[in-house]
Amino acid sequence: MNNFKKIVFIIIAGVFVFAFGGSYIINTIKKSNPRVLNSAESITLSSGTYTVGKDVKPGFYDIESLNGKIHFSAYVLNKGDKVLNNELYDQSKINVEGKGKVKLSPSKVNAIHLNKGKYAIIHSGYYIVGKQIPKGSYTLSYSTKDKDNIDEKIFVQKLKELRGNPLNVYLFKHKNRYKINLENGNVIQVIKTLKDDQMDIIINLTPDKS
Repeated sequence: MNNFKKIVFIIIAGVFVFAFGGSYIINTIKKSNPRVLNSAESITLSSGTYTVGKDVKPGFYDIESLNGKIHFSAYVLNKGDKVLNNELYDQSKINVEGKGKVKLSPSKVNAIHLNKGKYAIIHSGYYIVGKQIPKGSYTLSYSTKDKDNIDEKIFVQKLKELRGNPLNVYLFKHKNRYKINLENGNVIQVIKTLKDDQMDIIINLTPDKS
């Protein structure tokens, strides 16, 4: 094999390794940390049915109702309601019903700051322990102006990780407060918008005193 053929062979081999090895590396990284290389893009939707991957890029989104009353898949959102860090999967369907509009933007995953001795979660969504909330032992509770507003559709789940199975489910219809231990990488899923406007309900995580 002369030098020219060797160079051509090396180039072809390098392209092959980059194309297939690079794809394998990226998929491995995304499996261990699904938020890496988030492909979400900002878009505003009105009433209709949309296909992820065709009409909307797959990825992690912050979803916000801009006006009116919107049914976004399983969620009921009034103006200002949000669902944070919600993943939209490729080829899945999004159903939007109502006269208003809903804005989808790449999720920010902002940290929640300790305020008056507790971490207050205002919106439904997924919250990452170690990134948004410190790991530790907490008392999980809620506060609201209307205590009769709580029903079985208001609850919190602890997931092992993003895309992980639920480890625990906390139903406020049955109990006002729970003890909860959080480790780095765990995810807290807050669901309070499956029925109607629940914006006044705040989920509280109060660090236990050591």
